[in-house]
Amino acid sequence: MQGVQAALTGTTATNADLQNISQDDFVRTAVIMLVGIIIVLIVITRSVSSSLFIIASLVLVYLLLLESVKS
Repeated sequence: MQGVQAALTGTTATNADLQNISQDDFVRTAVIMLVGIIIVLIVITRSVSSSLFIIASLVLVYLLLLESVKS
């Protein structure tokens, strides 16, 4: 059995691959979106610290709501 390769196919393997790709795309999109929002907030508020505080509070609320939905 040397040199034998095994691979999974079918709907389950396809769904697992799509889920992994979707997760990676979501993280990439979220990072790009947050950076864009921070830049816009810095331009609007003319303050880096207040812009970071606004983003940090929004991310914290998002994570807390996400955790409350899971439980």
